[in-house]
Amino acid sequence: MVERRQFPRFVVNSPVLVSLGKSEAGLLFDLGEGGLSVRGLIPKRRQDPISIRFDLPNENDSVFAWVRIAWASDSKNRTGLRFVKVAESTQQRLKAWVGSKVETTNRDTAVGASDARNLPGVNPIVIPLPVRSESRFANVAPEIASQSSQLRRQFELLLAVAVLCPGFFLLGHYLPKIIASQRPPDDVVAPKANEAPSRGEMLSLDSSAAKRPALPSRIDLNESGFVLQVAAMSQEDNADALAATLNRKKFPAFTYKRSSDRFYKVAVGPYPDLSSSNQVKDALQQENYEVLLKVWSPE
Repeated sequence: MVERRQFPRFVVNSPVLVSLGKSEAGLLFDLGEGGLSVRGLIPKRRQDPISIRFDLPNENDSVFAWVRIAWASDSKNRTGLRFVKVAESTQQRLKAWVGSKVETTNRDTAVGASDARNLPGVNPIVIPLPVRSESRFANVAPEIASQSSQLRRQFELLLAVAVLCPGFFLLGHYLPKIIASQRPPDDVVAPKANEAPSRGEMLSLDSSAAKRPALPSRIDLNESGFVLQVAAMSQEDNADALAATLNRKKFPAFTYKRSSDRFYKVAVGPYPDLSSSNQVKDALQQENYEVLLKVWSPE
């Protein structure tokens, strides 16, 4: 319900107790010639006049009157009261009190406007600054900045872990294979004796053989002489493969193993004398083979 006020009301800054009837009370909120409002709700079912008593704010003068409920605000916990019966003397005191408030308000407004006009270039309209809100939130910005910095560091750490984990996984998976591929084999693996050489290899063998002088003829394996040992291998297949390679290069190579030997040996020869053996040794060294001259005796 909207109250149509005929007289201005002024908010009371000091606490003033208002007695309503015999058992109810409230605090005076505002006051005017036509009525007042109190903090507190009065039951709306009361339609009959209510007697009230209070002291005029900042004056030692009591007011007694009869009022009716004009409106009630549940959200603001306030009740509006309208004067219905006021003594003439009381009405005069209320009018004087309101007049003093109007005079004080006009004087303060005039003084404020005059002070503002005395300042060059200043608008006389003064807008209050929200000082209280600034003090309330003065310490919020550093706290938010600190939390933001912590979240950023945590995100960077998670991002670094997400980037590095796949790299560590791939390194652990492929590193053993890379090391194994770089490890030199125990034995020299050469083509099998029955494996046919490629066309390029045949041309290389033919050209290298054409540059070498004719090698001396070897003697039968059942005769004593000299042999040129090229390798000693633990695997018989590797030894046979190396012997086949030497034979394709026109070196009479063969594989053998004595009963007291641990390895399969690849030798070229045998040759009847040291002169022939040294000639073949020089040819093998030109092919980058490590050669060991040994005396050959058949078993």
